[in-house]
Amino acid sequence: METPKSNNDPEYTVIFSPLCANLRTEQLPRIEDGMAMLNRAVELRKEYDDALVYLNLVFRLRADLQCGDRAAHDADITKANELTDRAMAFRKKKVADDAKQQAPANSPPQ
Repeated sequence: METPKSNNDPEYTVIFSPLCANLRTEQLPRIEDGMAMLNRAVELRKEYDDALVYLNLVFRLRADLQCGDRAAHDADITKANELTDRAMAFRKKKVADDAKQQAPANSPPQ
């Protein structure tokens, strides 16, 4: 666990307090259940962009409950950002595919 720089640091009051540990104990099982369900959804449908977006949010929730463990927090944020990038790539691909399907088949080239 990272040592706090100062008791005057606004993050100190939550991150390095017993409150954070209590919240982690109460909420982490729910967060991990949600992660497992969303990971399963992505396993079943690799390009499931909505599940990736929600999984990104759940990783951010877990990052907030790392209670002073900066490495774990940063790892969760990095994973959340990766999931956001994947979801956006799939959404862009979906828009491009939809545009191709809606283009008239026998339209003259312009």
